[in-house]
Amino acid sequence: MIKILNKRKNNTEKTSKTNFSGFQLKTILWTQNEDATIPPTYVINGNVSQYSSTEEQNEAYRFLNEFNGHLISQKYISKELFHSKSPESFKCFFNKKKGIVLMSLFLEKDKLGRRMPYMFFSETKNLKEAINGLKKDATLISRTCDNDELDSFFDLVKEEHDKKKTKNRLIVIVSTIVFIIIYLFLLNLKNNQ
Repeated sequence: MIKILNKRKNNTEKTSKTNFSGFQLKTILWTQNEDATIPPTYVINGNVSQYSSTEEQNEAYRFLNEFNGHLISQKYISKELFHSKSPESFKCFFNKKKGIVLMSLFLEKDKLGRRMPYMFFSETKNLKEAINGLKKDATLISRTCDNDELDSFFDLVKEEHDKKKTKNRLIVIVSTIVFIIIYLFLLNLKNNQ
């Protein structure tokens, strides 16, 4: 979980590389178009591809749908906290070897008045970097993320992470104190013999 909230700018940690159609995959953004009957829009590694259907796009869509990761809301956030504070349409998946997938709805609507869905993959293990990558790719296709939703989810994950970190520190402190007490007791017992 530490990796997901790590705020370092340069992630020097060794990452597994995802090869995709013969090139290094860093990001994929898939979204429905205003007219749901035309092929969706893709942004793959910063390159926009609209109104067409290529094998690369099909492979990208399969990758997003078959992404094998833990739903962060189930793995890292307590159910009570998630249901009380998490955005309803937002999902985030995390895989230590592959990266992060974010799924939700853009603010823009299609011809039927529905908010347009998106799926975004980032090779990073850092949630904040993934969110910033999504926002950057969304601007390439003139789409707007729900910043309140993204910030709310990040804060929710961070809050839960901080609670676990505090709990772990407390366990270490209590364990150390208990160890010292036992050690002093045994030392005193040995000196009294």
